[in-house]
Amino acid sequence: MIRVLAGEARGRRLKTPKGQQVRPTSAKCRAALFNVLGERLEGASFLDLFAGIGSVGIEALSRGARRVVFVERHPRVAALLRENLVACQLSGEWQILPRDVLEALTALQAQRERFDLIFLDPPYEMGWIERTLPLLSRPPLLLEPAGELIVQHSPREVPLPAYGPLQRRALKSYGDTQLSFLRSCREILPPTRQSR
Repeated sequence: MIRVLAGEARGRRLKTPKGQQVRPTSAKCRAALFNVLGERLEGASFLDLFAGIGSVGIEALSRGARRVVFVERHPRVAALLRENLVACQLSGEWQILPRDVLEALTALQAQRERFDLIFLDPPYEMGWIERTLPLLSRPPLLLEPAGELIVQHSPREVPLPAYGPLQRRALKSYGDTQLSFLRSCREILPPTRQSR
């Protein structure tokens, strides 16, 4: 049973598909993730990739995110995601893109969208990290300059320390799940002075 952990929709039960392989982010991992994000979530724009039933993006809305865009290509799962969002009656804005993640990212880049937080939770060990992170690191960046990209992954599929301007700043383990936190190195490095 998956429930919203905190905020506006706390305790609300989320529907999950029957007879389908879906791996919602565990309550322990969600709690740890949102403890790390803390106040940065308030008023944030949030992109939830491989959203599934929406347990992470709905948690973000419940805890104060201003807007969440969910990307989920499986029609049955996307329909459950919509039902969960409607049932939670959240005040923030939300949008579901029922598309392949790579197509959705290309479309969002073409629209010059920007997000404070991006959460990437692909199926484990199927090569999605190495297909998705290079696209996320390519201009125009979807991540705001001070934003953060979080990747949920298996310990057997740890992302590289850097993808273009995106550099890993932390790696946290929760049993058989790990979270990698990446930021733009343009934000990490101090600006250089131009000589006259």
